Amino acid sequence: MTEAHGTDPDTAPGGELHGTDGLVDELDLLEQQPLEARAEQLARIHDRLQAELGAVRG
Repeated sequence: MTEAHGTDPDTAPGGELHGTDGLVDELDLLEQQPLEARAEQLARIHDRLQAELGAVRG
């Protein structure tokens, strides 16, 4: 924890570690879906994560 500001630089606002809690929840829900629906939804998640990674890389 950063003492000067009282925040952890690895933690996003709201206490989520770089927003991974939302992704884990989304994947947990996805696992409950029929197999046919999972592939399309996983492709969307993949595309979204690729876009976010591209935005971070510049």
